Amino acid sequence: MVDPRGGRAPLRAADWRFLLPHPPGGRFEHLVLLGGPPGLTERLVEVGLAREVSHTIAPGKPADAVVVLHDGRAVPHEIARCLVPGGVLYYEVDRRWLRFLSSTPGRVRNSMRKAGLSPTAMYAVVPDFSDHRMYLPLDVPGALRWYVATLYNAFGPWQCLLERVLRAVTGLDGRRFAAFATRLAVTAVAGQARPGSASIVELPGLPPEVQGRALRPLVLTYGGDRVVVLPFGAGDTQPAAVLKVPKLPGFNGRTENEQATLHELWSRLDHPVRRAIPRPLGTLRHGEVTIAVEGYAPGEPLFRSSERWGVSQRERLDDLRLAAAWLGEFHLQTEVGRPVWDASALSRWVEQPFGAYGRTFGVTGVEERLFAATRTYAGSLSGTPLPIVMQHRDYTVWNVARSGLELAVLDWEGSRPGPALCDLLHFAIHWYDAVRRAHDEAARQRCFRRLLFERGRGDPFRGAVHEVLARYLERLGMSPRLYPLLVVYTWVELALRRADQQRLQEETHRDPRQGNPYLGYVAILAEHTGRLLADGGLGGTWSRSDESTAPALPSRP
Repeated sequence: MVDPRGGRAPLRAADWRFLLPHPPGGRFEHLVLLGGPPGLTERLVEVGLAREVSHTIAPGKPADAVVVLHDGRAVPHEIARCLVPGGVLYYEVDRRWLRFLSSTPGRVRNSMRKAGLSPTAMYAVVPDFSDHRMYLPLDVPGALRWYVATLYNAFGPWQCLLERVLRAVTGLDGRRFAAFATRLAVTAVAGQARPGSASIVELPGLPPEVQGRALRPLVLTYGGDRVVVLPFGAGDTQPAAVLKVPKLPGFNGRTENEQATLHELWSRLDHPVRRAIPRPLGTLRHGEVTIAVEGYAPGEPLFRSSERWGVSQRERLDDLRLAAAWLGEFHLQTEVGRPVWDASALSRWVEQPFGAYGRTFGVTGVEERLFAATRTYAGSLSGTPLPIVMQHRDYTVWNVARSGLELAVLDWEGSRPGPALCDLLHFAIHWYDAVRRAHDEAARQRCFRRLLFERGRGDPFRGAVHEVLARYLERLGMSPRLYPLLVVYTWVELALRRADQQRLQEETHRDPRQGNPYLGYVAILAEHTGRLLADGGLGGTWSRSDESTAPALPSRP
């Protein structure tokens, strides 16, 4: 059935499907959808969830799945009459609404049981139904405790107070927290529930860490092209494993590339570097989708430790230095070549990205001046060695976790060979945003301008960034004269990658520049073209006020 409201819903509007049991034939025959954005019907058919989707509970037309989203309406007895034996229910409850004010978790479950439905799991939808980033299972006590210790970001005094109240009232037990959760999702089956959980965590072919256990999935939906599923058992204090699940078969390549990369890195790196990388546990097919499985790598993401209220300056600086030191050693061990700068390098790392930028966004006058000056500057690098290493390409405070002095480096799906230094530039900018608590795009651009171009008297974080950049260049044996060129290349490439993500996730706009924050960073570079390129090295963006904390720069060849 075609959705009468027209259009097509975003892919993430169907993320709740990863909580449902796997239908016997691979897809549901008839799914009743109540509520949701326009175009969700077509999206559900596209992802292969159901052969037929309708929008009403019709007498005499049974269904093997009913989905009631927060803006849909149906009562359990009505749903039970529609479902075939063993049929599946997904039911959202917004307890802020008047009709759900008295709907405690216990009452919701009891009303389903009275109607002949067997609840199988309950989840908190975080932060809300429209911007769902996580489905947190509430019937396994350890999942909430893990979330608060790992992902919850108490970046200010109110957030810290909320965490303390949560600990005091619930003991960080998800079953007790359920009474306070305002946005719930419940799964149930018609008739007697069988042992087991959601389809993703009970598939045949999963590794021993996951097989044969009663598990609940904690589902993270941050990415537009896949979800991350973290299975928890009743007594678990951390996930049993990590499952990466593409949302469409067209996204399989990135997940398969990640597993191949992990296998390669585990085979070639020495132990001190390798232990930061998740252990690959293989892939399996789920319909047309390739699911990748990794061992869980413990640690607190650096976005949390670097931004958290009350963390000392020393601890924040340690985050930066540990991450930079690990990256330097990793790049030394994964160097694939050190070609000298020549016409081929100019084409690969300057002309091709600049050409793609122009075709994708067009080029403004200030951008054209930046690109022209960068071409001229690149010509002066002839004969300079450029280390090519295995780039992570998402080496940020969200993908680096820390436990004591040990790091865990996550999400390798975008890795590929490329110039050294770019990963560290990307990391340093996001780390500086975190320690300065830059929570909106305007604040992040101010941090970018300050870090690269403005005077930073009395700013130890700015001085530390320049320190780790200089040490990295020295450790990799790189000429500082490569720094300005790689700064421009890094943010041009990030802008192009964001455009690719928008296209793959169908977030395209009439204006190709809309929704792409990296274009603002390119504009800042263009605004400071002369300063960036004039001195021909890291010192060219280093103000006099930083000299008291700045390390000596490596000598230029």
